[in-house]
Amino acid sequence: MNKKQKVAYRVWPDGTVQSVDDGSAFDWMSDDYAIINANSEEEAIELAKWMQSL
Repeated sequence: MNKKQKVAYRVWPDGTVQSVDDGSAFDWMSDDYAIINANSEEEAIELAKWMQSL
């Protein structure tokens, strides 16, 4: 079975997403983000929402 490798994303509370592979976090954003491993930006946002609900 060929699984797509997950990517690490930074997800901010406002829904902004950035791949960790892009380098440093956006300068204009706070350091209040979660690192989420996901198959897409959309999945990273959904997982971050789920984590906030815990």
